[in-house]
Amino acid sequence: MNHFKNRAVRVLLDANIIIDVMLERAPFFAASNQIMELCHSKKLEGYIALHSIPNIWYILRKAGSDEMIRSLLSALLDYFDIPKIEKIHVQAALSRIGFLDFEDCLQDESAFAVHADCIITRNKRDFAHSKVPAYLPEEFIEMMG
Repeated sequence: MNHFKNRAVRVLLDANIIIDVMLERAPFFAASNQIMELCHSKKLEGYIALHSIPNIWYILRKAGSDEMIRSLLSALLDYFDIPKIEKIHVQAALSRIGFLDFEDCLQDESAFAVHADCIITRNKRDFAHSKVPAYLPEEFIEMMG
């Protein structure tokens, strides 16, 4: 059953989803790629937190040249928007003690800033205290029907 029927669905992708696709990491590639394709085809409104970009760069630098990484990230930004977060969002993240990882808390604040329906991640437990619900790629695909 599609829980998001008759409206645009906004999703914020965790960096691990993008890295799974760019590095074709098994066994995660198929579901993560399906999510990316839904964003690419504009069936989903896709977002990536600003701070995910340097994190993705850092991981990809071991797999290719700076030129290749620039090209991949530029292409990525053709299909994904970056939420604008402000000082108030960072302050909110700093005050939230339930998150073990500040980066994940900032992702939650980024998702919240754009009224995202969910965060798609492979590390769902990292978002146990998030304002925005988090789903594994497979869970989200199943919900979409």
